[in-house]
Amino acid sequence: MRIYNISILFIFLFITNLSFAKNKIYLANNTAAVAIISTAESSYNLKITLTMQDDFTNWDIGFFMLKVFLDPVKTPFSAQICKQKFCAPLKVDTISDKPAKSITDYLKPELSFGHITLFKPTKLFKLEDGNTYVISIDGLKNIPKNITAMPQNLFLSVNDNESIIPIKVTGYSGYDNKDGSQKHNQDNWYAFDNPSTIDSIVIPYPQKTVFMPGTTKSTAAQSVHYCKPTDGLTQCTAINNQLEGYVLQIDTTGITIYTNTIAGVFYARQTLAQLTYYYKNIIPNQTITDYPHFKYRGFMLDTVRHFFSVNDVKKILDVMAAHKLNVLHFHVGDDEGWRIQLPHYPLLTKIGSERIFKGKIGPSNLVDETYDITNFSRQLYTKADMLYKGYYTIADTRDLVAYANSRQITIIPEIEMPGHAKALKKSMPEVFFDANDQSRYFSVQGYNDSVLPICKYGSDNKFTTAINGVITDIAALFAFQSTLNYVKNEVSLSGDEVPSGVYTDYTACNSGVYKGLSGEAISHEFFKQLSNNLPEYRLSGYQQLVQSEDGIIDTNAIDPRSTGHIWQWLTTTNLPVSGFEMSGNLSRAGYPTILNFADLSYLDMRYSAKWDEPGLYWATNQGDTFSALIAGLSPDHIFNTDNILGIEGALWSELVPSGEHLFYMITPKMAGLADAAWSDKTNLNWRSLATRLGCGKTGFLAYLNKQYNIRYRGYPNGIKLEVPANKLCK
Repeated sequence: MRIYNISILFIFLFITNLSFAKNKIYLANNTAAVAIISTAESSYNLKITLTMQDDFTNWDIGFFMLKVFLDPVKTPFSAQICKQKFCAPLKVDTISDKPAKSITDYLKPELSFGHITLFKPTKLFKLEDGNTYVISIDGLKNIPKNITAMPQNLFLSVNDNESIIPIKVTGYSGYDNKDGSQKHNQDNWYAFDNPSTIDSIVIPYPQKTVFMPGTTKSTAAQSVHYCKPTDGLTQCTAINNQLEGYVLQIDTTGITIYTNTIAGVFYARQTLAQLTYYYKNIIPNQTITDYPHFKYRGFMLDTVRHFFSVNDVKKILDVMAAHKLNVLHFHVGDDEGWRIQLPHYPLLTKIGSERIFKGKIGPSNLVDETYDITNFSRQLYTKADMLYKGYYTIADTRDLVAYANSRQITIIPEIEMPGHAKALKKSMPEVFFDANDQSRYFSVQGYNDSVLPICKYGSDNKFTTAINGVITDIAALFAFQSTLNYVKNEVSLSGDEVPSGVYTDYTACNSGVYKGLSGEAISHEFFKQLSNNLPEYRLSGYQQLVQSEDGIIDTNAIDPRSTGHIWQWLTTTNLPVSGFEMSGNLSRAGYPTILNFADLSYLDMRYSAKWDEPGLYWATNQGDTFSALIAGLSPDHIFNTDNILGIEGALWSELVPSGEHLFYMITPKMAGLADAAWSDKTNLNWRSLATRLGCGKTGFLAYLNKQYNIRYRGYPNGIKLEVPANKLCK
């Protein structure tokens, strides 16, 4: 689902909390030091130049950075701090690969874990006010290519971690910014040999538009005709049995909607709202016949790494509805937090919704607001010693479900297991921690304590009952949805990124149904047992829920008829087995498959290779609107099965600290996704989509900005950043 191949460069931070050292009080805008962070373009080395603003004797230096090392315990690296020729080695503080042997040990305060790294001098090394020091770190996992990949929120942890004092970064340097955007845009512009005629300005592109003489006011009389098998009307025949289809007829008699369902009425009115805006209430007469290519058109929102308020989520639902997307895949439980209140498990939100330095769940994902170009309102982001918390109450969840359903959007809840389960384990360690599991592993996200001891399932009553109870509680909160594609009792358990090495030193896995199985197969067997014990529930997840890394469906996997959806996220170029092949295997085996290729539909990928452009690039160097559009052009050997249900875009929020940042990342990409999911393959055309998105004063992006106060990427100039110079937006 997410594999971080990132790199590092930076200059850093500032202070927002009260901290103490040498009886000096650090108030807002004061710092322990200023820093310049640099690396060479081809170097795996990092240099932090510190100019001190006070004296410190007992100190660590820390920062947030995605995947600094593959494994800080096992991967060779070296670090030191120097004042001219006087140097001292640095070591990573507090990280150990030794598993906890008791709950007390497991619940020790977290200092350096995951993406937060602390370096400590191996011998006494005093930092003195006014002096300059150089910290060198050699052996980085990757070469940083943008500020996102650099260390964020640098700080000193002093006096045995009693105080956290920010360090202000004054610049990042080291990467030669050859982003190649113009060539990239030029290549995309001519990617289609035979661009179709643009006969509609609507997004997503309708199946058929026929214009007629004259115009009609948008306030004209409006009527709805629900089609019946006996109607025999041409308009009803045109949409056949398409439940979300509609015919929108605008002529001298007024405005008429022909449809089979209330969903069709809703989508017709979304189209009408666009036409009303574009034509300023005087609409050319026309008949639009429209229905979706895919029944599933989804957006995955990660609310764990960064939390989004109920109002933020409602705005996201509004924007999804404008794009005619119909599934919110709602990620509410992961390593870094638990975001949904459950009636029978209050500790999950009481403990799991909070993180802070030295807390049960340590800090993570500390983005520096100074260098975030999406921070238009100049918000202050969370620091290491600030309490970060948030969750959706039971009332919030019910409110969101009703709000989504009124916009024809289904919400599918998602938590993580057996990996990515740190918050679950930390919240209820007496149930979900097992000291007998002494397996040594290190997850992609940098944890060695994040996997559930699933071999207890079926033999340990307390563990089994709790797992079942969490799932049934979640399903109950999202039950009784009124949308067309609602799957009763569906809960996604993810099942992805279980690190290698799990269960190798766990005696419970050497007996019963798990005996003799590999780590992958143990996970698959666990999900099958879970499904068998909860036959009324539909368990969903990523391809690892049922599929091995070689693309083969495990013989221990859940029956396809017991699953809700399987999302395939590997890239289209993944080796040795591509995302295309993975999807094909899943669909041919009967699984309800959703295409979610990371290189095409992960909306947290950066738009361009510019140095200050936010976003990740492990899946693709540039994940722009064009990339999202071509997610609908997968090979026929994937699309030729009824089990490919649709397409989804995903927004993982490790580096998305605010609603402003979120909408920058998803708009205009979501329009590419919408065309890919709704429109016929023959109508997918970048020049057409770019024209419909517009250049700022007109077009779909201007519509979104006006209707929903969305500040899209490129505002106020529409799609100008993603098209060749002078080709569209002059």
